[in-house]
Amino acid sequence: MINRFQYMTRIVCPGSLSEAIEADRTVVDSFIRSGRYISVSVFSLDDMLFLYCETEGKPSLGTLMPAVTAISQGWRLMDNVYYTGVPISVEQWARPAGKKPLCRIGKLVPDKVDSYKKYHSLYMEEGIRKGDKYLCIALLGTTLFLYYESPEEPTCLRPDRTGESQVQKDWIKQNPPGHFDHSFSGEGNFITLKAILTAGVEDIYE
Repeated sequence: MINRFQYMTRIVCPGSLSEAIEADRTVVDSFIRSGRYISVSVFSLDDMLFLYCETEGKPSLGTLMPAVTAISQGWRLMDNVYYTGVPISVEQWARPAGKKPLCRIGKLVPDKVDSYKKYHSLYMEEGIRKGDKYLCIALLGTTLFLYYESPEEPTCLRPDRTGESQVQKDWIKQNPPGHFDHSFSGEGNFITLKAILTAGVEDIYE
């Protein structure tokens, strides 16, 4: 079974990050070739670092990325609060050629965290909201890490269901932009980032 994990850390020596990423790139590639990991992507914003990985086991980030871990405050597992696709098998989860990992980072207003989690849980229960097959949203404190791949491969959790989303109508009434701390993200709700390290593409993409 393919497991998906999202982590966050803060870098204590930002000037050493590029060197550490290059040192760990070879280590990550070796784990991909060995089959212990399926996909690994790392994203950087200021002193924050975010990691998305797919594995059939449980990650050991100190072993997977030793150089980065050494200049960080330690990796913290984020809570997965939303997704649109579920990996069933390696074959079903394989990507078409040309997909690129991206992420969006946002911060929630503290008293809106529960509301955000509630409505995204309802979205999954309803199961008809479409998004990229590989999209998932993780949360740590008030920080959101939204992972997805481009170009989008639209899917939903309940393709057997049709009709308009009642959850979407209810969520709009809650003022979604008002859930976000725009002093962090500016006019938008999220900041979009490209990966600074990606591994597994050659092995998992068709």
